[in-house]
Amino acid sequence: MLSKNKILSINAQFASPQAREQGLYGGVGYYRQRMAARYLKQFTFVYSGNEFLVDKDKLKDLVAERVRGMSLVHTQRVDNPHLIVALLGACDFYNIPLIVDSDDHVFSTDGLAPENHTYENTEHKHYLEVLLKEATALTVSTQPLVDLYKPYNKNIYHLPNAVDPKDWKFQSRHHERVTVGWAGSASHAKDHTVLEDVYPGVVEKNPDVVFSFVGHMLPEHIKNLKRRNWEIKPGISWWEGNKYNDMTYPRLLAEQGYDVGLAPLIESQFNSSRSLAKWFEYTMVGIPTVCSEWGPYLNLRDGEDAYLVQTKDGWVEAINHLIQNKNDRTRLITTARERILSEYTVRPDSWGEIFNSYIGHGFKS
Repeated sequence: MLSKNKILSINAQFASPQAREQGLYGGVGYYRQRMAARYLKQFTFVYSGNEFLVDKDKLKDLVAERVRGMSLVHTQRVDNPHLIVALLGACDFYNIPLIVDSDDHVFSTDGLAPENHTYENTEHKHYLEVLLKEATALTVSTQPLVDLYKPYNKNIYHLPNAVDPKDWKFQSRHHERVTVGWAGSASHAKDHTVLEDVYPGVVEKNPDVVFSFVGHMLPEHIKNLKRRNWEIKPGISWWEGNKYNDMTYPRLLAEQGYDVGLAPLIESQFNSSRSLAKWFEYTMVGIPTVCSEWGPYLNLRDGEDAYLVQTKDGWVEAINHLIQNKNDRTRLITTARERILSEYTVRPDSWGEIFNSYIGHGFKS
């Protein structure tokens, strides 16, 4: 029997203590690596990441050891200059194709998570540019990212984020009181702040509403919310992100019991490259969504897939409407889920075709 081609899949989301200790991976690792790989049985995937958090003097030999014998290396965007040099060197030496995936507009200065200023450092930015240029090929999640990175590498492929229905078995556990919720990673923390002035208009019409926020929030934003007495009531959950393996996220989201899910986006370079992942996630656990009418959400049908809004008054009106109309919440979930299952489910063969097209053709195909 012929042996399978081996692909080294490098998860670069290993900066948090939880990830280092437990070998966890976040949304990027899930959407951009694990989801399709589980169906590509023609390959053997070898996962790596945490082990590269070693002294730079040991990195070159360690990377060479991991790369040797592989048919292809597929890595998330890498921040460490020493790891970039080691990866490029090993793939060149062993003549193995290197495909780099990027899910973000990392060169923007207006939208990165507040703690992530990696590419403001000119050295880090330079080395990432070298990686993008020297890689055999690039994979990205949105068309704006194709446009952004194509000047660096002509071998670039648009592989959209998608849904694997079998991962979304849990449904929102609705509470007695209507719950309006937001869930987001650190890169969405700024986006949530735009709703500070929206919530009073919701409470004015619906004094019994419960708000539940899950994920990473800016400290000042939390203080601003807590200053308002109506925010502190039973049912509010303050949960810090990055404590879970992404495969548990559907259960976590469902357990919040949201009746209405919020997906605000500040208009920025960084957000212009976003995908529809937040809408996917809310919808698949049975939560109707109110979105900013901008960026990726312009692909949605207003009133069928979600409610799209542009102004503070628009947010208040849409949220209040869904709070007060349970039947419309049900209708919106149904139409949105039908579209996801029709147009946005995982297509692993697209990944497999790209991998096969480079395997056996060397580092500089």
